[in-house]
Amino acid sequence: MTLRAWEIERAEVHLAIDSTPLLLVSGEVNETVDGSLTVSRLDESVLVFTDPTAADRVPCASPRSALIPVRR
Repeated sequence: MTLRAWEIERAEVHLAIDSTPLLLVSGEVNETVDGSLTVSRLDESVLVFTDPTAADRVPCASPRSALIPVRR
């Protein structure tokens, strides 16, 4: 199966290192003019979470709850 960039709904990888879970998510943190931070998903950068459940609590411009898992 080949996926084109515009078909990708979700970009994340779940890993465990010495039984410590890691979640790698395609996304980026940006600072706004007023000094607040915004998080955008599906960016060329990678966000790393040592607590995978924390990713659900991060307010994003494109929240994970709206994304659809892609199965191959």
